[in-house]
Amino acid sequence: MIKLNYVPHSMQLEDIAKGKHDRRLVTHAKGAAEFGKQYGGFFMTTMEESNGNWYYWGQNSKFIPAWRHIWQIFEDQGANQYATWVWEPVCREGFPNAMNAEHFYRGDQYVDWIGLSFMAMRSYTPSDGTFDGLMSKTYEQMRKQHPQKPLMQAEFGKSRTWDQPRWLIDAYKSIKTMPGMKAAIYYDNVTQSLNDDHTLSEKSLQTMKEIFKDPYWIMAK
Repeated sequence: MIKLNYVPHSMQLEDIAKGKHDRRLVTHAKGAAEFGKQYGGFFMTTMEESNGNWYYWGQNSKFIPAWRHIWQIFEDQGANQYATWVWEPVCREGFPNAMNAEHFYRGDQYVDWIGLSFMAMRSYTPSDGTFDGLMSKTYEQMRKQHPQKPLMQAEFGKSRTWDQPRWLIDAYKSIKTMPGMKAAIYYDNVTQSLNDDHTLSEKSLQTMKEIFKDPYWIMAK
């Protein structure tokens, strides 16, 4: 999935919505269109986890008009014939400071898929839980509010602890039972702000390889 997360603090959301940064955005949109022509369709998102309070665009009333303006530039440059736009709220179960995601829904025209985001982090007690416990309520909310939209687990990960392999087995088992959940992206990275490592251990990597032997997953085909 392509993330257009270049927006620095100097690019205020209100200014994006007013077109003050169109030159830069048009360059990105043209590049996305060329990418699509060469490689085909792709998932696209920007300014993820907007219902959280850790990014400057988070919980910001100017977020929706800024998103719509970026979407329109991609539309005008022909990039949206290749881009599938993913709205990516964070699941509130493990992040008490997050707001109700619906306050930041961009509108059906501007959202193709809904992507859920969370990390099971040993270093942050509220989020140190099971896969189901950290996303099921948000998942049910999205299914109820937006039944026509396919979902993906756009970002998820588990701290690199002794139980990471078992956690992954349970997570992918749950994903298979969720109607509307059409994709899952494991975030094999380090959460810098919390110094939490959720890269895959060698045992977890082997576990993932075993999981993906199941023909249910595209990777097995």
